[in-house]
Amino acid sequence: MRVSVVFPNSLCLPNPMYHSLPLLAAALKNAGHEPRIYDLNAMAADLFLNRQRSEMILHGARQLIEQLRHQGQGGEADRLTEMLAQLEEKVLDGENCKHILRDRVRCFDQPLFKKAFWTVVDVLGFYYQLDPVISPHRENFGADMIAQQVADPWSPVRDLYEEVFLDSVLQDAPEMIAISVAFPEQAVEAVRLARLLRARKPSLHISMGGPLISLYLDKWLTNNWIFEFTDTICFGDGETAIVELVAALEGHAKLEDARNFIYLNANKELIRTTETAYLEPMDDLPIPDFDTADMDLYLTPGPVYPLMISRGCYWGKCTFCSIGWRENYRQSSSDKIRADVKDLAERYGARYIYMQDSSIPPNGAKNLAQIVKDENLEVHWGGGMKFEKALLNPEYCQLLGEGGCKSLLMGFESANQDVLNLMEKGYDLNDLPQMLKNLRKAGVSAELLWFIGFPTEDRQDVMNTAKFLFDHRADFGLTAFVGDFLLHPDTEVFKNPEHYGVTILSQDNDHCEYVVSTGMQPDEVQQLKNMLSVNNNRTLVCNGGHLPHLVESGMDLSGLERPMTIKPEVVEFCRQE
Repeated sequence: MRVSVVFPNSLCLPNPMYHSLPLLAAALKNAGHEPRIYDLNAMAADLFLNRQRSEMILHGARQLIEQLRHQGQGGEADRLTEMLAQLEEKVLDGENCKHILRDRVRCFDQPLFKKAFWTVVDVLGFYYQLDPVISPHRENFGADMIAQQVADPWSPVRDLYEEVFLDSVLQDAPEMIAISVAFPEQAVEAVRLARLLRARKPSLHISMGGPLISLYLDKWLTNNWIFEFTDTICFGDGETAIVELVAALEGHAKLEDARNFIYLNANKELIRTTETAYLEPMDDLPIPDFDTADMDLYLTPGPVYPLMISRGCYWGKCTFCSIGWRENYRQSSSDKIRADVKDLAERYGARYIYMQDSSIPPNGAKNLAQIVKDENLEVHWGGGMKFEKALLNPEYCQLLGEGGCKSLLMGFESANQDVLNLMEKGYDLNDLPQMLKNLRKAGVSAELLWFIGFPTEDRQDVMNTAKFLFDHRADFGLTAFVGDFLLHPDTEVFKNPEHYGVTILSQDNDHCEYVVSTGMQPDEVQQLKNMLSVNNNRTLVCNGGHLPHLVESGMDLSGLERPMTIKPEVVEFCRQE
């Protein structure tokens, strides 16, 4: 069977390919089917960063501004006018910047890269501002999703479906569409894609799965609304499930025997084929297959391949983190890691690998590094890792460096140990300087992520955090201020607010109004965030755009980032009682 495996638009700068796509493709291919991968988020960026399209969109934006004024929405019209004045030159330069980021020579000119990268970030943000994000945490999620599909207001993204997306996904005459939904930004886009595909080709079997569906299954199934747009819903892991579904669609098995699926039968009764989601043992997963993926769509000078050696989170305790992303932890064996990384190096010539684990397990990182070293593979990798005691061992860090590790994204969060303890980060701040020195000496760049406003944190804590970063700036690569603490419904803080001195006032979508008994109130945090937001390097470090620079140009990343500076007004604000 021909199957299109699709990652919907996630309304952001393209990151390395989502790892489920090559895994699903591999499972289908190994079973004798014909999968093809489509990353619509990467495709959208490629289309938007085009001079002719940019001119068309700017023309449409001016027409929209006139409509808003005619409708009496002067405030919104003024906002868009101001944004247009600030970004028009960048928008028209988007195509040139795209080519710079893909160029194997010009990309490594740091000033040129910096201008191109941050221009692209701003341009895509401009294009995506009209597209709504409807989270499953919204009380009337299903009704709001249906209303959004009925209204279907214009945005630059909407035009891409009829112009490009549908024809691309249907080009091989697939008999099934598998849509993988991972993030809240994809909810509206995934359903829009399913709706338009169903209208274009009613005979298609459309199946939808992924973490955003598995974690909030009840919201997708309320009043069975989702089955207006899809035929089956997959919950839990999908690699074995999708093969069993295709077998049922071909008449070789019964649909009710395909694990991890929910559907409506002929009598419109909800059928759940598995009571508890089947979770794949990591060693049973196929070797990822990228044969049908367009790796040239991404904004890097060479393909950055995804790899996962664990699912869930081995630590699983951080109180601000989504509980759903922490559950059901599993890890690959050394043999499985060896098979996957050797295949990337030998079949695809992979030079850059970005780990998509929630947090790379320390023993898993050691195994990966040892394999890369022993097999003499010319691959270089980075990913997210927690500060652990192992990093106090210079020999451990040296092995990581010798085994291809170039960058580790690390949750520093705060320079207040009490705040770290309340977050349950599980590391001693006093150990951090030595860990950073060990990594740096081993040739591994640590990229430090931090945020403000966790309950009990005060203004002086923020200044202490900034000072710590400044004092130790020679021992890490990039620092990324990722914003303010968001009280997410799927966190320990939300579930036990009293323990953190939090009083929840209201909830709308993913946004919670709250006050704290100790520390900065949310409105203070917001003021401080606005002052610090110009230093936000989160997009750069999470995108992995810095990894090729570490490999090809060395450890100095200072020419890529928005510099970490604390303006006088921030100091004055933090000194106020």
